[in-house]
Amino acid sequence: MKASYIPTTWKAPISLALCLFLACSSNETGTDNEAVWLSPVAEKHTGYGVFMFRNTFDLTDTPKKLELRISADNRYKLYVNGAQIGLGPARGDLGNWYYETYDITEHLVTGTNVVATEVMNFGSNRPLAQITNRTGLWAEAQDQAFSFLTTGSGHWKVAANEAYTPLPFGPSLFGKYYVCGPGDQVDLQKYPADWMKASYDDKNWSQPHKISLSDNDSAWHLIPRDIPFMAEKEEKIDRVVRIEGMETPVTQGDTGEDLVIPSQSSVSILYDAEQLTVGYPRLNYTLGNGSEIKITYAESLFGEDEDKGNRNIIENKKIIGYYDLLKPDGNKNGSFEPLWLRTFRYVQLDITTSDEELVLQDFTNRFHAYPLTLDAAFQSSDSRYDPFMSVGWRTLQLCSGETYFDCPYYEQLQYIGDTRVQALITLYLSKDDQLVRKAIRQFHRTLLPEGLTHSRHPAYRKQVIPGFSMYWVSMLYDYLMLRDDPAFVGQYQDAMDSVLNYFTEFIDEKNMLGNLAHGDTVGGGLPEYWYFTDWSRRFYRGMPQGVYDNHSSVITLHYANTLLQAAKIAGHFGNEKRAQGYRDRARKIIQGTISSCFDEKRGLIAQTPDKKLFSQHSNILAILTDAFPAEQQKEIMDKILNDRSLIQCSMYFRFYLFEALKKLDMDDEIPPLLNFWHEALAQGLTTFPEKEGNTRSDCHAWNSSPLYIFLSSFAGVESMEPGFKSVRVTPGMPNMDELSASVPHPWGEITVDLRKGNEDIRGQVTLPDNTTGIFEYEGLKIDLKSGVNQIGLH
Repeated sequence: MKASYIPTTWKAPISLALCLFLACSSNETGTDNEAVWLSPVAEKHTGYGVFMFRNTFDLTDTPKKLELRISADNRYKLYVNGAQIGLGPARGDLGNWYYETYDITEHLVTGTNVVATEVMNFGSNRPLAQITNRTGLWAEAQDQAFSFLTTGSGHWKVAANEAYTPLPFGPSLFGKYYVCGPGDQVDLQKYPADWMKASYDDKNWSQPHKISLSDNDSAWHLIPRDIPFMAEKEEKIDRVVRIEGMETPVTQGDTGEDLVIPSQSSVSILYDAEQLTVGYPRLNYTLGNGSEIKITYAESLFGEDEDKGNRNIIENKKIIGYYDLLKPDGNKNGSFEPLWLRTFRYVQLDITTSDEELVLQDFTNRFHAYPLTLDAAFQSSDSRYDPFMSVGWRTLQLCSGETYFDCPYYEQLQYIGDTRVQALITLYLSKDDQLVRKAIRQFHRTLLPEGLTHSRHPAYRKQVIPGFSMYWVSMLYDYLMLRDDPAFVGQYQDAMDSVLNYFTEFIDEKNMLGNLAHGDTVGGGLPEYWYFTDWSRRFYRGMPQGVYDNHSSVITLHYANTLLQAAKIAGHFGNEKRAQGYRDRARKIIQGTISSCFDEKRGLIAQTPDKKLFSQHSNILAILTDAFPAEQQKEIMDKILNDRSLIQCSMYFRFYLFEALKKLDMDDEIPPLLNFWHEALAQGLTTFPEKEGNTRSDCHAWNSSPLYIFLSSFAGVESMEPGFKSVRVTPGMPNMDELSASVPHPWGEITVDLRKGNEDIRGQVTLPDNTTGIFEYEGLKIDLKSGVNQIGLH
């Protein structure tokens, strides 16, 4: 039997039978019980605002199960009887706007209940990843007996929370590109305490306005959330490392006591979380009427000339970062949590008190990230790599939210170039590939009429990087090879073809991509489409030479490599004609690049046909595409590694250098190239940074690439055919006597356990069911079968 309900507008006692009768009757009223979008105000609201929605009702019995679907624009936090049970929606776009489904049963009680939702619109200062239509709330009860919870029922109330005003930052935060939204300025004297609890009196609140279709030309197209809810855990932020402005400073470490800030004081308190983290920090306090608290968040501290240096050292350093401003109201149980994520290792509280002391009770963080599971392992006799897995994994975690992030502090944008690397790491390290699939879907949704995708999504400003559209094809290839899910990839074959066909009009008489300018000029007089390739110091705005006014060997060979991957995809699905067309096109432009750009004297491919400049990039891609004869490739790789006159790869593009070394079985050359990562650890970083030197971002998951290299190169585990149905194991083991590793597989896991001597190798390779493969090491070849395979070379 359904639980009975009594909306609080009905004060007389009602029997269960009558209650159910009324519920059934009300269903016949049509639109009154349909889920519609509600606006907090009559006009179309698109600016900044924080709004509180409540739906209060009485229950004589609690239901066995009650599910509520909910969405909002920009975002919501959902409460039931004062307990926060969810937040969202997962980021999407207007054509694919997500809703979440919550089972709220365990939070309901006999008597008065309230479902409350905080809806926030960050306005013009919203994160670049936040697409929006207008401020709104949508909710739908799955049980028609509780249709009063549906947003068309007329039982919702709303009020604006006047305590909030935005603190705009960006697009430049102290000279660094920043697009993650505003800080919060909160005046607690204006905050309606306990508004999300059933006991709160909302009699003066207003009825929200239904948004009619005629008013909503850019309507939200609702779809169910396609990823899990974020993982959350409480982290104590209790290590005080510096206090200024108090006569009796607190010593370093956790005192376990409240921190009392005297009246009429100006005090600065610096906390060290000891590792970079992301989430919703919460400050609990009492008293402090008339005080002001500035909460500044930073990945690291800055020394002279804003040099970060060793992240563990705080002496002679200051904090620079975005911040929140809080004005306590003297409440005995005050707390503050920001509206959106904060990323930090260091947090500084700058406090000014008035006539009342302020008591800081505790400071915590509700860690909030995608619930990735680490299902891989790597260990070797070379202890230098021991920290890599944990630091690299945390880097990936902090860059995995409702979408992949390029970085959690500055942008929180899902760029294809970054995501291709992040997704490949995910596929090698975790059985959970839901975020990978979501990324592929989201990029596909941006496909333009000319055939390219946007470079990043979701984002409300269009940006096109044609090379990133090629990386989307590479993501399809990676997923096809490493997951047994051909139907997912198969649905994108025509879109893949559209991407690849875009470039055909630029293949000219040299059989290269030439004069790639497209569209109107933008900032700096450059064409609209940006051919970013790498943050190499000798690339203008990340672009290789010859893109717009000549011919680029880098872009041409990147295109060739993508065509070869696409040919394998098309061939797998039986479209041999299309596959052969891709191979022929690749062969044509590879030969064109060799004819126009290969320099006989240097034995390398130049950036452009004038052969004035040479880079690692073009020659790496030439190896990956077999532009050079196989017998010459190792000699050319020696030049790539040792010729310092070449334009050098940044850490991002070094991923493709690692791929080329793996292809040539030159794994012994990889360890010297990992110095950047060793230096990051030596400098006290707890995640891997964006680039070498005094980097902007301390956390960039494209630089978690060594984790993939450990498994694919050092342990040598590679997929030989789509679906990971056969495996090639070619362990590199550079400077290692022992190695053990495991890699998740669609039907289990692959494990490698090897011991190497001067002239022999022994151990085991274990494959899951229905999987075969080959083991290769220094001339030894062993066929592998499902189960345990003994390895021995004497």
